[in-house]
Amino acid sequence: MRLLFVVKQSALNRGMNTGIENLAWSLARRVDEVIILSGGRNPSVTTYTYPNNVHYYFSGGEGDPGDHITLYNDIRCSYHIDAVIGWSRNIGPLLQQEHDQNQRPLFIANEGALTRSTNPFLKALSIAYRQRRLPSRYVFFQKKFGASVDSFVAISKAVAGNFSRNYAVDPDQIHVIPRGVDTNLFEPSGKRTQGAPDFRIIYSGNISFGKGVVDVAKAIATLRTPITFVLCGTDRGALESIRKIFDESPQHTVDYKGPLSTTCLKNELQNSDVFAFCSHSEGLGKSLLEAMSVGLPAVTSDIPTFKELIVHRENGLMATTGDRYSIAGALDQLINDRSLRESCGENARKTIINGFSREREAEKWLEILMHNKPPAIGA
Repeated sequence: MRLLFVVKQSALNRGMNTGIENLAWSLARRVDEVIILSGGRNPSVTTYTYPNNVHYYFSGGEGDPGDHITLYNDIRCSYHIDAVIGWSRNIGPLLQQEHDQNQRPLFIANEGALTRSTNPFLKALSIAYRQRRLPSRYVFFQKKFGASVDSFVAISKAVAGNFSRNYAVDPDQIHVIPRGVDTNLFEPSGKRTQGAPDFRIIYSGNISFGKGVVDVAKAIATLRTPITFVLCGTDRGALESIRKIFDESPQHTVDYKGPLSTTCLKNELQNSDVFAFCSHSEGLGKSLLEAMSVGLPAVTSDIPTFKELIVHRENGLMATTGDRYSIAGALDQLINDRSLRESCGENARKTIINGFSREREAEKWLEILMHNKPPAIGA
């Protein structure tokens, strides 16, 4: 079996890797070949290692879907491709190139992001669809590209429901397969079990307001225990606000690490006490899965996606989204109750091993690829 993954920008030319590329590398160990078609250019140096049967093709540019078409046609002339996998916006334009529907590969849209209902354009489309004045977004997608995607995979139930509503796709056509974590890499180390002079609360991901990092910073500012707030990821506009908050709370410290390699991120997680991820909206939360795999207790917002992962006071604590005092209360419980902290961390690790490992993700994908090819929607 030969698979083609289509991505906007590869991990090889990014500071931090992507979930879909982790999936590609994982499936490469179970199929004949994996080809990754990416925007950008092939970097001369990379810190990542991947299986020998993974082959990269870079189309240049910013990775817009239209940039991939010429190179996609070249790949299709050189390889027999069994399945094309990627976000619908990335694989959609490639469907136009497949004029013989009997010979084309299986197309699988791997949806990982929630469509925000606050977007006025999406609201207008939704209203228009309900009033039958315009076709649904998915029908428009079908007409534009002349063929339907064969199958949809969502990384969480929340994403599946959102995608079904916004694209008018039958829920039975959508498979839910959560992102998998390399549990052998992201494993507990015991570094912090004996205590440390500072209490370290860590976050990894984009440093943006929508991720709730400023809410966490405001919560930390209300705590008496001195805290080091470790931030791993690219600043998307919220770092300055966080630093201003901590300037007014000198007992606390912010330690901005920037984007990290996978190994360095693992080390930072292993050297921390609590993971705080109070995002306002999330498809699944790969960084939360990685922290839980390391055995960190987490404080999260109470958004629907996180309710698929967190059982309150069993493998983490949930706080009211956007409420600094609720977040502070949850953090304070973990700071002052070591037994709760340790039990939540141990159960968090079990949660990932039992339901969110990379092996389990790959097995479910192989089942779809080999046995569960559904009929094209509308056929």
